[in-house]
Amino acid sequence: NLGNALNAVDRYEEAIVSFNTAIEIKPDFAEVYYNLGVAVHALGRYEEAANSYNKAIKLKPDHVKAYNNLLVALYSQGNFKAALVQGNALAEQFPNDFMLPNILGAVHAAMGQHEAAVSSYSKATELKPDFAEAYSNLGASLNDLGRNEEAIAAYNKSIELKPQVAEAHNNLGNALNAVDRYEEAIVSFN
Repeated sequence: NLGNALNAVDRYEEAIVSFNTAIEIKPDFAEVYYNLGVAVHALGRYEEAANSYNKAIKLKPDHVKAYNNLLVALYSQGNFKAALVQGNALAEQFPNDFMLPNILGAVHAAMGQHEAAVSSYSKATELKPDFAEAYSNLGASLNDLGRNEEAIAAYNKSIELKPQVAEAHNNLGNALNAVDRYEEAIVSFN
């Protein structure tokens, strides 16, 4: 619990010490490995994070958050193919997890597979209709395909759900500019 509190206030190095102490006391506790992974991940130590997530998964094979974070760690390392293979296998194992298709969408987008990214982000929004981040990501992939009107709709939905996210407003403004809707773009940028 101390490690989690330290993680929550971005004191990751101290959290790591706490988690390692917990592992010494109870080495078969999956959640501690997961939390350790979160701390080292936040410090950009992605390979170490992946190892921690894998240990959590080994101890608790249905640890969905550990699987999702493992995919993000692989993605962060630029290991897109491994993330894609692992993610597709997990999609079959956890068909109702809304985070998984969002992560897979990011992997597809990074690989230039924008149609597949649109499909993944759409799946995330189907599974969780109030998932603002997925709508924003969907808008970006639609924009990459030149499907600006659909991108505008996705950005608007994201903003409707989470109005304080500046990136969605900026991206909406760019999409509106692309279709010569300049007055609306100005409002979005402001």
